[in-house]
Amino acid sequence: MEPFGCALFELKLIQRRRRTRQNVVQIEKRVFRSRTFLDQFTETQVIAKFRLSSPMIHSLYDEIHLALETRTRRSNAVPGLVRFLAVLHFLGKASYQHVSGEIVGISQPSFSRCLVEVLQALRQLAPKYIHMGKSREERDQIKRGFFDLAGMPNVIGAIDCTHVPLCPPSEQEHIYRNRKAYHSLNIQVICDSNLIIRDVVTGFPGSCHDAHILRQSGIYDTLDKDLENNGWLLGSGVPSLSAEITKRMKAPITDKELAMAIESSKLGNAPGPDGLNLAYYKTFQDVLSPYFLRTYNSISANYKLIEDDLKAHIMVIPKQDKDKTQCGNYRPIALLNAD
Repeated sequence: MEPFGCALFELKLIQRRRRTRQNVVQIEKRVFRSRTFLDQFTETQVIAKFRLSSPMIHSLYDEIHLALETRTRRSNAVPGLVRFLAVLHFLGKASYQHVSGEIVGISQPSFSRCLVEVLQALRQLAPKYIHMGKSREERDQIKRGFFDLAGMPNVIGAIDCTHVPLCPPSEQEHIYRNRKAYHSLNIQVICDSNLIIRDVVTGFPGSCHDAHILRQSGIYDTLDKDLENNGWLLGSGVPSLSAEITKRMKAPITDKELAMAIESSKLGNAPGPDGLNLAYYKTFQDVLSPYFLRTYNSISANYKLIEDDLKAHIMVIPKQDKDKTQCGNYRPIALLNAD
């Protein structure tokens, strides 16, 4: 029995070893992708991939880097700048997560985590750059920009809404369907004359009308309370004037409004039939203002212009680099009186 017992023992030992081998999990060695940094691209490639220049990217990252610092002691954690670059590519190119991740050398799951962190950091930074002017001087500068661009006084911003497509939630799917029959968020944006974004209102589904979004925004209450000091919004399809604003519009023109109009007028324009340019009115503003007020308020009340104000000199200006012997190479302009 002894040889038989030894053989049985050996058989059980072999079976145990086989089971042990089967239960052993083969742990593969982790492979870390090569990270991408800005110095690996030319400046042209940086702008093409991330929509911002290298100095601008570094400047912006310096302001949010504390929120993106790694919270682990692992030696291969994704650097904050790499995560920032991945999100910039994703936002600038409207790309897929795995594509933006491959650009900088991270996986899609890693990018998904980075996306939330970077967006939260940028959101905290937004009030520093997105505002309607923090001082009276800054707001006056915005108004000056619109006046220099198109001669429109007291305009504080240009407003419009844009639809951003999305996959709607299953609950209340219908409220995200816009008038063009696709699902979206309706985003209100206000910019200045240099196309710098000054105000953004988000969170409204695509079915909401632009006028409703404006009435629910903080900028509507701000402008409605102090229109004279805050200015006008330039846009299309905005709601009709409120009763309070209509009342102000029908009120007589004041000395302050007249002075603002004269002071904001640009010099250098050719005069109309009366031969008086803006320099004349600026020089003798104090003397002429009382007469202007009576005249303008009379026109506003009677809805009738003076006959001389309807006259103009018609001049022709040659088009640049065109044959001046051909009539079609001239464009006409009307020179009206400056007042």
